[in-house]
Amino acid sequence: MQKKLENYKLFYKDNLSEVSIYIYHGVLLRFFKWHKNSENITENDLRKYIDLIKESGKTSSSVVGFVSAIKSYIEFVNKTNSKIIISPIIFQNILVPKIKTKRRQPVILYNKVRLIFNSIEKRYRHEFSVLQAKTLIMLYITTGARRHEIENLNIDDIDLDNNIVYLYKTKRDKPKVCLIAPTAKKYILEYFKIREKYNIENKYFLTSYRHNSNIEYCGNKAHSITNYLAMQIKKDIKDFNFHSLRRGFATDLANSGVSIYDISQLLGHESINTTLKCYVIRDNRICEAAKNHPAYKI
Repeated sequence: MQKKLENYKLFYKDNLSEVSIYIYHGVLLRFFKWHKNSENITENDLRKYIDLIKESGKTSSSVVGFVSAIKSYIEFVNKTNSKIIISPIIFQNILVPKIKTKRRQPVILYNKVRLIFNSIEKRYRHEFSVLQAKTLIMLYITTGARRHEIENLNIDDIDLDNNIVYLYKTKRDKPKVCLIAPTAKKYILEYFKIREKYNIENKYFLTSYRHNSNIEYCGNKAHSITNYLAMQIKKDIKDFNFHSLRRGFATDLANSGVSIYDISQLLGHESINTTLKCYVIRDNRICEAAKNHPAYKI
């Protein structure tokens, strides 16, 4: 099964983003751990597994992701064989739930960094872990990068001479450039120094200070570092997640007078509608403008 899933990843290498392949691969691993036969999937199997997902408390997006992953797997199996192995008809009566948009998405602004740092200092003990966590937070909140974009960052992608970070593992595999803010640069420099102190030679930005740190810290290993960080901070700041830092980046820019079009470009959105629909832009200028209504002058 492992070899088949590796072939699945190669099959979609040029058609899906690396992030999508990574997520689908994880979904399929979990499914085939439960369902042992990789070439005999029925509608009943899908229904049972979807019920398990719902019973575990997962959201509608988990069900949607599962169905998308299975569809891609069936396409892979059928196209790499001389005959149809699994019929796509099994999806005919499967109703995929609509993903509900939350009414209020958490937003963490730059002025909350000190609270996050207090949580890091409270939850982490080792100097390396503390500094790595703080540097990560500064990169996220000052660049608006997506979680996986920083997780896949290499040391060589950071150009401190020109204050630029190059992001290659993006949502649609379109490289983008972000400026490094002076406050973030300060932490990056300190982080590089402590890497030297612990003789860390690997090229991956996310790594460990332990003796076996010179291994590849990409994919699920880097994700485990950020996942643990998020879990620790959530103990003190309930609304924390890495996307809330991205929304905070957008909101801070809007409140500073940056146009929604420029914010959309900085976030890497293909459409300005995504920025308007998915991000809570609390523009103080708009609030002040609303106060010109006669109702406020009583």
